[in-house]
Amino acid sequence: MSTKESSQAKYDEVLANIADKVEIFICDWLENIDDYERKSASLNSTWAEKMLEHIRTSKFEEAYQSLCIIVEKNNLSDILFLSLALTTFRLNYLPAAEKYAAQAVKLQETLNTEKNIELIAEYSSALRNKIDYDETSKIVVNDRFVNMYPTESQISELNSVDKYIMEGLTPSKPFIKKSDNIITIGSCFTGNISTFLRHNGFNVPILNDEYNGHVPTASFSDEVFNTFILRQLFTLLFDNDNEKNDEYEFVNQHNQKMSLSIERTRQAFKKSNVFIITLGISEVWYNKKTGEVYKTAQSVGDYDPNIHDFRVTTVKENFDNLLYVIQLIRKYVKESSIIFTLSPVPLKATFRDVSCTVANTVSKSILRVALEDVLSKFSNEEKVYYFPAYELITDFLPKPFETDRRYIGGDTVNFVMTLFANHYLLHSQELA
Repeated sequence: MSTKESSQAKYDEVLANIADKVEIFICDWLENIDDYERKSASLNSTWAEKMLEHIRTSKFEEAYQSLCIIVEKNNLSDILFLSLALTTFRLNYLPAAEKYAAQAVKLQETLNTEKNIELIAEYSSALRNKIDYDETSKIVVNDRFVNMYPTESQISELNSVDKYIMEGLTPSKPFIKKSDNIITIGSCFTGNISTFLRHNGFNVPILNDEYNGHVPTASFSDEVFNTFILRQLFTLLFDNDNEKNDEYEFVNQHNQKMSLSIERTRQAFKKSNVFIITLGISEVWYNKKTGEVYKTAQSVGDYDPNIHDFRVTTVKENFDNLLYVIQLIRKYVKESSIIFTLSPVPLKATFRDVSCTVANTVSKSILRVALEDVLSKFSNEEKVYYFPAYELITDFLPKPFETDRRYIGGDTVNFVMTLFANHYLLHSQELA
C-alpha cells in the first residue's frame, strides 16, 4: 500500500471507529430514554423504539427521514442532531454529517448539556478531518491519484505550501552550491531572484558593467521580457555566424543606454551550472517587414504604422522559442540545470481592445501552457524544473502585491525565495 493510500485508510479507520461509538451511544440513549426526555423532545411513545430498530437493522434512510420530521418541529436536541450526523454518515453523505455534528456541538455549548461532550466533539472533528483530507489530498479515481483544490483551512496549515503548491515539482534534493555559476534571465521578477541569491553569497554574474547588482531592475538579464528576446540572446551568443562587434548595445526600461560584451557573456553562460529563466509576457511589438520582435513598445523607436505592429504570440511560438533555448543549452552547456519560472508581475498596460486584467490572464496563460508543454517534453530529464512562484503569489498568499497591485511586496519576495532556497539551495552546513 502506498503512503497516500495508507493515509486515506487511517482517516477512514479513525472515523469508522468513532462512528461505531456514536452509534452505541445513540442506541443506548434510545433504549433508556425517560418520559421527561420524550416529552421535552415531543416524541411519541413508539418513536424511540422505531428509531432503534431502523439503526440496528441499518435502515438509515428511514432513520434519517424520521429524524428530519422531529427536527422540523423545532426540536433543538444535541442528541437528535448527533443522530442525524450518524445516519447521514452511514448513508455516505459526509458534508451533511459534518454539518449536523457541528450543530450538535454548538447545541451542547448553548444548552450546557454534558452527555458525552468529548465523544460528540471528537466525532465532529473526525468528520471535518476526513472531509478536508478528501477535498485536498490525493484520492483514487479510476486507479489514478487525484489532487484536490485546497480549501481555506488547508491553506492555513503549516506545511500547506509544500503540500498544495510544490507537489510534484521539487527536485529530489537541493543541489545549487555557492560555488556554482548561476545565470538568471527574464523579466523584472528575475531581479528579485538574482538579488536574493547575491545577498546570500551565491555567484550570479553581472552581465553589463553599468549595473551595480543592488536593485532588482536595470540589468540586461532582468529585462528579457518575452521568449523572442530570450531566443535572440541565445542566438547572439551561440548561433551567430555574422558577429562583427563584441559590444551589444541596448536601452533598459529606465531609458538608460547600456551595453554588454558578447564574448564575456558567452563565457559566463558556458561556465554556468544553473540557468534560472523567468517568462514575463506574450504580448509583443514587432516589425511587419522583418518579423523581428521588440523587447518593449518603447524599443520600437520612431513608430511607423507601415512597419510596426502589435500582436499576441501563440503557445506554439513560445514553446518553439523555449525548446530552441534548451537545445542550445544542452549543446554548449551540457551539464547545467534549467529552472523555469513565470513572473507573477501583471501587465502594466495592454494595446488590445480588452481590459488589462483580462489581457494579463491571456498573456500569462499562453506562457504557462507553453511551459507545461516544455516540462512534459522533458519530464524524464532530471535537470529541467519549474518553480511555481506565479501560482504561489497569485493564488495562495494573501495580499502579495504592493498598493499598485503589480510589484511584489518585500515580505512576499522573502517568503517565495525562502521556499526556493529550501528546495534548491545547499546551505553552508551541508557543504562542510
